[in-house]
Amino acid sequence: MLLIEEYVRLILEEEQSQNTPEITVAENPSYTYKELFDFFRFIKKGNNAKKALRFVGSVTGSSQIEDMLNMPGLTEEAASKVIETFCRKLNIPRGNPLRALAKFYGVNDLEGLKGIAIPSNVSNLIDDQVEEDFINDLLKDLKVKADQSPSETVDSEFVMNKLKAYTKDDNEKTRGSFASIR
Repeated sequence: MLLIEEYVRLILEEEQSQNTPEITVAENPSYTYKELFDFFRFIKKGNNAKKALRFVGSVTGSSQIEDMLNMPGLTEEAASKVIETFCRKLNIPRGNPLRALAKFYGVNDLEGLKGIAIPSNVSNLIDDQVEEDFINDLLKDLKVKADQSPSETVDSEFVMNKLKAYTKDDNEKTRGSFASIR
């Protein structure tokens, strides 16, 4: 166990000593609905770090994180430290999964995470309150999807299709209008 903690400490020290962040998002990240939901659950409650670390490994494409996940003595504390570094480097807020999902979603002109982000021209057209309500619903949909299809990879059209369905519903906020990029 001390070996793993030492390994994590060395990785964190190396990242802090460099001017450029060590943790970056892979060009085409591939992650499952379960990994994504486990990450948001960690953001909210701070537990199950080892499960949430799978998402970080998938998003970054880091072989070091994959190696760490395969170590039999990996502790929740060590996994939590790596996730904290990931969140700090990418400015992902802790404690509120809705704010973290909004960051991945890419509200207005902010760049989002591939597979979750919607085009900025669509986001700019939607009222911020409608987007906030949609993100809240999206988190619930992710939980259902994670339970139903835990090993299914997040489809690049998933969020856009959910946004289209959400805005198409004849509700008070959207009046049956819907968002589409096609």
